[in-house]
Amino acid sequence: MNTASASWLGDSLIQMVSPVVAFALGYVAARWRRVWRWMRRQDPLQIHVETDPEIIYANMPDWITFPQFVPVDSAEIPPPPRNTLAMSAWAKQLGGAPAHSVDLQVTLKAWDDLEVIVDMFRVEARGRDLPPGSVVVQPVGGASIQRAELDVELSTFACTVTPRKAGSAEPFDGFAFQLKPGEVQRFLLHVHAPYGGSEPVDAYEWKGLLDLLIQNKRRTVEINDNGGPFVLVNAHRYRELWWMDGQWKESHLR
Repeated sequence: MNTASASWLGDSLIQMVSPVVAFALGYVAARWRRVWRWMRRQDPLQIHVETDPEIIYANMPDWITFPQFVPVDSAEIPPPPRNTLAMSAWAKQLGGAPAHSVDLQVTLKAWDDLEVIVDMFRVEARGRDLPPGSVVVQPVGGASIQRAELDVELSTFACTVTPRKAGSAEPFDGFAFQLKPGEVQRFLLHVHAPYGGSEPVDAYEWKGLLDLLIQNKRRTVEINDNGGPFVLVNAHRYRELWWMDGQWKESHLR
């Protein structure tokens, strides 16, 4: 075989082998990414839960009240922050927690090698005892703000999850959506205790469950508060104080 023939044969083999090698390397890399996630016990989705109202409602008018429970004697409760969006962080520093309702923003991102169908969102809750305290409110005025959301009513028996439209808050059927590799989806959770405080519990510990379909296999991932349950206080179990005229005053509106 002369030099020209050998060179032609070598080029032909390279052209044939390169696609095969590339496919094999891509297959191995994809499998390795999945094995690596399994070894590190990572979820099939990247999930971030935002609990800070200052981020969820950034650049929006200060028109929303955020009732908070604080386990502090009423005479010792300090003045609230000027911005109601900061009420959550303020109460947390006092050992408190959200009361009546809370909004969370959930961001999902599919891994670059996985296609995911988000099929359903469920919630589980149980009762929790709390020490004495008060529910505090910094009242504000303004138009109501209604975003597209999943409306969650907590119950120790069975929680309900209702998708609602932006603006009208009308319910609609269907929550399922598809995430292509690398795609991002975001939704808002509006979580509240039963209206009227029908259950005799001080507070609810709750967590969300996302049911997924990945390559025709069922998976469920948990949405929680950094590994523990979220806590929402049943405001109807406590006296309610409003910040008015520079002091906390008991509300008689309920």
